[in-house]
Amino acid sequence: MRLDAKTIQWATRRKISAETLKKLHAGGEIIQFGDRQLPAIVFHYLDAHGESVNYKARALNEKTYKQKANGQQQFFNQAAVMAGPLDEIYIVEGEMDACALVEAGVPVHSVLSVVSGAPNASSDDPLTAKRYAYVNEALVNGLSKCDRVIICTDNDSPGNHLRLDLARMFGLGNCYWVEWPDDVKDANDFLIKHGAESLSLF
Repeated sequence: MRLDAKTIQWATRRKISAETLKKLHAGGEIIQFGDRQLPAIVFHYLDAHGESVNYKARALNEKTYKQKANGQQQFFNQAAVMAGPLDEIYIVEGEMDACALVEAGVPVHSVLSVVSGAPNASSDDPLTAKRYAYVNEALVNGLSKCDRVIICTDNDSPGNHLRLDLARMFGLGNCYWVEWPDDVKDANDFLIKHGAESLSLF
């Protein structure tokens, strides 16, 4: 995974270190966005064998995103979590939020991000909803063994819908969630505004 100076500088402005990017298999690549090739930070979704089965790219110079065509739908960092102790996991809404938690000291084997963001409305039955098929598959394959799930979705209506859906899937009795301050959007925003030490204690 290549980490060039521009990607490191971009992440550093968001208080994410090169060390954290390496831990989460993120790097810098030139990605095709429509008819343009743009420098981007790329987060690779790995399987249990360490092979990239999907990626999420974000252009460095504009807010443009892309997933791998026909990429496998799964949690970001799923393989590391499934290979870990499954005693406690944190679920966030984006890869940079996952980076923020790791930057604040959360073990890599305890951090997941959803792959497709948050919905505009909560699901009547998230266990059968198509958008959550990858969550259900992970639960069946062992993620349901986790003792404690801390949901750290964005501080907005879609984030609240996602939090409710995830809590219903993992079981309300196993779930806790973070209520961000009014002036904070998400984990990375908290890191930028208040620092890693404050985030680790929040």
